[in-house]
Amino acid sequence: MVSTLRQLASLINDSVDTLESIYLARGVALPFDITLPTTGSGDAAEAALRQDPGVVAAVSTIMAAAAQISAQVCDPVITARNAAQSFYVSACLNVAQELNVAEVLREAGPEGLDAQEIAAKCKVDAGVLARILRLLATHHIFCEIRPDVFANNPISAVLDKRKSSNDLFEKSSLFFRSATELAASLRSAEGVPSARLPFSRAFNTTLPFFEWLHQPQNSTALARFGLAMKGIGENTLDNELNAGFQWGDLLPNSLIVDVGSGRGHTSIQIAKKYPELRFVNQDLKSQIRDAERPIRDADVFLLRLVAHNWPDRELEKMLRHLRDAAKVKPTGETRLVIVDKIVASAARSTPSLPAGDASGKAACAAPFPLLPNWGIVNAHTYYVDMTMFMLLDGVERTLPAFEAVLRRGGWKLEKVYHITGVEESHIVAVPAPVIVE
Repeated sequence: MVSTLRQLASLINDSVDTLESIYLARGVALPFDITLPTTGSGDAAEAALRQDPGVVAAVSTIMAAAAQISAQVCDPVITARNAAQSFYVSACLNVAQELNVAEVLREAGPEGLDAQEIAAKCKVDAGVLARILRLLATHHIFCEIRPDVFANNPISAVLDKRKSSNDLFEKSSLFFRSATELAASLRSAEGVPSARLPFSRAFNTTLPFFEWLHQPQNSTALARFGLAMKGIGENTLDNELNAGFQWGDLLPNSLIVDVGSGRGHTSIQIAKKYPELRFVNQDLKSQIRDAERPIRDADVFLLRLVAHNWPDRELEKMLRHLRDAAKVKPTGETRLVIVDKIVASAARSTPSLPAGDASGKAACAAPFPLLPNWGIVNAHTYYVDMTMFMLLDGVERTLPAFEAVLRRGGWKLEKVYHITGVEESHIVAVPAPVIVE
């Protein structure tokens, strides 16, 4: 055990040295101290530097090693107890989100606010709110700068939706309420697939999630969901889309069909950089008109964050329809580009990390003795996997799972692009030959 601890400590020390040297070389101040209040404006140069491959690797190593060293030295009873009670962090974070505490504290500035003043703005009990914020501050979300006086820190500042707090007081978290029904849904033997989902049980509905979301009485939930998706897109879209599949290699006037496009924010982002390409957006009628019109012989079918919404049986049907509409050699060949997360196993003995692309670049396994999937660094992928199940019966897939569903849908995996600093990969497939028996 001691040798493992020293290996982990060495990884942390080496990575801190790497961070310090990179930041000093760029003339950028090291990240803010999370124990100090902030207005949440951040440093643009520092934010950009976080995308540097060396910084990404160093930060990932520190995160993974710190979590693993803590788990290794801690009393197992305490570790299990903390994990079992971590739902309180989620519950308190949900309260802070619902009451728009980050916005209230941003407006107050770095001096923070007394819990009584925060509670007065939020119209809740000050004593309970102080206890909630103290629990979060204990987990480094918000900071308590004096007894019962709270301010944003760099972590809580990311919760700020950048609107006036007066505009934001409303309703409850879809994810949190759905999660409370996870165990019950697994025990359910109901025949209707949607009826057993945690979301369906939590909200007492048989409607599929997106159909429920578009009901008039759920307009607030729809608006909040749209705001969340917009925020995710704004933070990651450019690098995620333009650092993988080589859009610039397509011939001018090539046709890209954005399947499940919404209002076209993904294709717009690509078109800004490659105006010589043509784009068609396909989605539900409620999103865009003439959505049911099939597009044949496209050069690229793009599915960004669409595949994970569906179980294999449904995704396979979609892929079959796209395969039927695809161009095949010798007149040309349609490519299918799926932009989604690829799940890796935590097992050291299982070669389940994503394969490299055609150039030989591969998703890097974490250095020993870290978990090969980087542990807590990539925890968000596994949280999203649970969310996909709870709301939609969807799934974040391993690479073998992608290969299998593509094969059943009539496609052959050609290449995988792994993008530094981005959770999503680009999975590229081509039409599989039709086998005539």
